[in-house]
Amino acid sequence: MITLRRSCMFQPVRRAVRRIVPDPIAVFLRNNLPTVTGSAQAPASQAAGTTTETPVASHRATSAERPHPTKQSKTLQIAEPLLSASPADVAAAIRRLLEEKQPSTALGVASALQGTPAALAAGIVAGVRGFDDRAWGLLKDLPVEIWSVLAPSEYVRSGLACDRDATVASLWSLTKTPPPKMPARAWHDLLGPVYAYGESELAKAIFKRLDGAVGDGSGVDGNVRWPRDWFRDWVDKPGDAPTIQQAQGVTSSFAILDYRHPDRFRASANIGDHVQSLAALSHVVRHQGLRFDGADDMVDLASRLQSRVRPEVRRTDRTGTVQLLLAQRDASNHDAFPVDTWAIGFGWYMHPQFGINYDFPFHPNLRPIFVSFHVNSRQMITPEAIEYLKKYGPVGCRDWTTVDLLLSAGVDAFFSGCMTTTVSNVFPDTDVRPADDAPTAYIDVPAEKVPAGALTAGQARDAVRLTPFAQNVDFAVGMLETYRRKYADITTSRLHVYLPSRSIGVKVNFTPENMSDPRFAGLAPIDDAAFDAIRDGINAKLEPVIGAALSGSSVDEVYGLWRELTGPAVSAAKERLAQQVEIAAPTSRLASVVPQSAPALPNGLDPNAIHVAIRATRHHVRLLRVLLSSIAEHTSRPVHARIITRSPDLFKVGELEQTAPGVRVSVVDSRAYAEDLVKPDGDEHSAAEVDKFITADLFPGVRRLITMPVGTIVTGDLAELADLELDGQLLAAPRPYGSRHTSGYAVLLGAARRLRDLIDRSAEFRRLMHQRHAFDFERFETDLLVIDAQQWQERGSLRSLLGWAENFGLTYREALHAHLGAETAVIPDRWHVIPSQAPASDIALVHWAERPWPWGEDPAPLRDIWQAAQAVTNARSQPPVA
Repeated sequence: MITLRRSCMFQPVRRAVRRIVPDPIAVFLRNNLPTVTGSAQAPASQAAGTTTETPVASHRATSAERPHPTKQSKTLQIAEPLLSASPADVAAAIRRLLEEKQPSTALGVASALQGTPAALAAGIVAGVRGFDDRAWGLLKDLPVEIWSVLAPSEYVRSGLACDRDATVASLWSLTKTPPPKMPARAWHDLLGPVYAYGESELAKAIFKRLDGAVGDGSGVDGNVRWPRDWFRDWVDKPGDAPTIQQAQGVTSSFAILDYRHPDRFRASANIGDHVQSLAALSHVVRHQGLRFDGADDMVDLASRLQSRVRPEVRRTDRTGTVQLLLAQRDASNHDAFPVDTWAIGFGWYMHPQFGINYDFPFHPNLRPIFVSFHVNSRQMITPEAIEYLKKYGPVGCRDWTTVDLLLSAGVDAFFSGCMTTTVSNVFPDTDVRPADDAPTAYIDVPAEKVPAGALTAGQARDAVRLTPFAQNVDFAVGMLETYRRKYADITTSRLHVYLPSRSIGVKVNFTPENMSDPRFAGLAPIDDAAFDAIRDGINAKLEPVIGAALSGSSVDEVYGLWRELTGPAVSAAKERLAQQVEIAAPTSRLASVVPQSAPALPNGLDPNAIHVAIRATRHHVRLLRVLLSSIAEHTSRPVHARIITRSPDLFKVGELEQTAPGVRVSVVDSRAYAEDLVKPDGDEHSAAEVDKFITADLFPGVRRLITMPVGTIVTGDLAELADLELDGQLLAAPRPYGSRHTSGYAVLLGAARRLRDLIDRSAEFRRLMHQRHAFDFERFETDLLVIDAQQWQERGSLRSLLGWAENFGLTYREALHAHLGAETAVIPDRWHVIPSQAPASDIALVHWAERPWPWGEDPAPLRDIWQAAQAVTNARSQPPVA
């Protein structure tokens, strides 16, 4: 067993081990892993901070082998004792750093290690951050005793994404021959992803191991024990949408949405969701001639709600017996339904199974009527989902953002507003009024915004997850009755407090964190007439459609009626989306000044020269020298590099050209273009941001331009990048690494949210984006670009981008996404390798886009590439020997 040195610098690591890794795991690893003696000296590349991509046996350095700098950085203080620590302690320290939002320190620590601990640490960092390719490359060859205990989640998630067959095979082997006393936590972490990928038999085998490891729960963390107990109800459920026969004697079947979920902590804890279901049920029970069959608690609930229906919305012209069922909003394909079971598809579809995939489309036996539908996830709006929504549309959307999103994707959609506006259907007028001294209730309002001594409440609690559906709906009824009988008024940040409370006549002050949230478009702020129009519109459309469906009309008849009733609203929504949006021309003079006054290119340039733009600050002199040197080292054609800077005196052309033979250098003082670029809120874009906007216009007469970030080393022939085929597009850009960072619309919606109280401006921007671009397109990076500079200038791109910047406050990156959408070519991955995010295999250009930097004191991934380039640069900088 390793004895950890007691030193002040090791306190954070020791605390991390105690907090993150349960003692039994650490003991297990220390007692069961073989100790392999390796070389006493790390290879130069590893000593420089490079994480090996092929795991090797752990080497425990002696104190004499460890460097002892006079003053260590925080990263080295943490890394130094980990050189002699167990894999368990390494993993614990890395997880603690990630928990404390210090990924750069975690990367630096991982880069300081070697062998198995290095691959384990770097693999955990990559896996937690969603960079599956890098994580899998680091973890796949680790010993099973390591990954199964210390990185099970990162291994299984990256493995199923990158090499499903191999991962499934390794997991089957693990279930048959696991390491001795493998902890319950490890089985828990493996189970969810396997289940989400549909490997049901393997999930059962893993659950059996989890169940045995948890046992009676003694000494097991509740965050493992509770999901085990919860998952027992799910593990044997089929995932292939089974069918059951419709009950005898019924006219139709109807499924109401519930909120259970295979992932215990993704089941809804918010009683506001059951307020939505209550409102949806009101459209069934308002038909007084319907009778109900099914589970006793559901039949009893429907009968009681039927008696609560307001007299003016009751209907008696439909008869029949309805079989009531529950459909889990995010997991309907695990339950069984009769063919042609009707459902109202409402709500926000926000919870993928174990963070991996959405259970959408619904179960194929469900026949949804989509009203009050909200979605903003690229992950859910798959091609299959789009075809499904087209088939069962038109889709009534809760907000205008979703309307425009679906219309842009080719789905007929209209604005219905929120289902909870109709909850008043089952709240008849009452004579019971709040007392004269009734309090104001603050419901789900941040504590700092609540007056001292005020009454506070919340609508989310774990008990909601554990309570049967009918009881939760009863609770929702009682809660709303309390709101209207006990409180003078309500202040809330929750949409599903604001809307249902307003529906039943409660005075409500809606105070969300950000009024530019896309969920609120069309719902807040609105006056009473607009609110009533939403409620009346939903009631008017659903009354005949639900009545026809539940009294025995055919599927074709019902959807024909739905299309007829919603057709005018769909046409109006399409006309609204197509309306021309007038964007004010930019007031900045940059669009005219820059192209007219851009400095001429250096005399005598080779006509085949590659043109490179590099924006640099006074802090980048050293980095620029190394970058230019690497370009000269590997490029087969002449290069012209134009440095755009506000510190031109620091960049000496002669010295830069000496370290980069074959590269002509020119320097542009961008202070000459220090024009204010003002955002809608009156703030100004930074000088660095302005420099990005004007870069491509500082190259008069150039046909092709590469913009390149400092902090980069070129290891391939830049001519290959310069000659990249653009297929008629304005530019080529790299795509991001990882599965979580791919949505172009996420970039645009983030910009819209930033407008906050400029609600109309935010809504206008979102509509304009859906007008211009189909949902969704690939996000792209903007630090490295290959630009058709001639087309850029001919199209007046600078003027367009400045318009986005001024009218909507967009950054350069956001403005390019707004301007181009999907219309970009792709720079191959090898030309934009980010060491902390990408597998280090085929490399033509390395960009250290985030800390740790290889030129700093901390270890960094692929630091050896930087050091080699720096050595060449330094050699060229030396004066010739006499």
